[in-house]
Amino acid sequence: MKTLLVNAAYKGTIKLNKSSFTKLPTKIGLITTIQFVNQLKEVKSALEKAGKKVVINKAKQPFAGQVLGCESSSANIPNVDAILYMGTGKFHPINAALETNKPVFTLNPMNGTITKLNQDEIKRIEIKKRSALLKYHSAKNIGILVSTKPGQEDLKSALKLKEKLKKEKKTAFILIANNINFQSLEDFPFIKAWVNTACPRIIEDFCCLNISELQ
Repeated sequence: MKTLLVNAAYKGTIKLNKSSFTKLPTKIGLITTIQFVNQLKEVKSALEKAGKKVVINKAKQPFAGQVLGCESSSANIPNVDAILYMGTGKFHPINAALETNKPVFTLNPMNGTITKLNQDEIKRIEIKKRSALLKYHSAKNIGILVSTKPGQEDLKSALKLKEKLKKEKKTAFILIANNINFQSLEDFPFIKAWVNTACPRIIEDFCCLNISELQ
């Protein structure tokens, strides 16, 4: 099946509560999703008028300041004190925090409020990652998850890891599916550790390693 990617830009008015700008440190990096990249210059200008130094970085994504839930290279900005994500929800800010180890704030474009991401959520994910790594090193049977979704399929890395594990006297089992249902993994109790080769953000509530953490 062919895939057609269409950029859907937000056409509404961005609300800015300038009194909330006081919550932000002086030097900040500004990021957002594809829906709001066309509004970044307006927000940058408003922040700079409030005395902030704002940086919008161009990295792996097509537009400067653009991030995905699983790819936040635009947030890797040196010499800033924090990252400001323009958008709603916690999915993207959490990944930016994991990517940069910097405080992350969220600017809600619908009401103008600015909130700081709770570091406890980041610590919870980091603890799970350490636990998954310990399980991986101690396990003899390891499952490798492969998705068939376009843009996520990485069977090549799975096969490469399987060969590596064979040399380490471990047994690897590759499980391929379109949708990865983590509850179904309980049907394989002999597998003591899992490695994910698909989107790295699908495993936050499951004690599983991402392939990138082993490379």
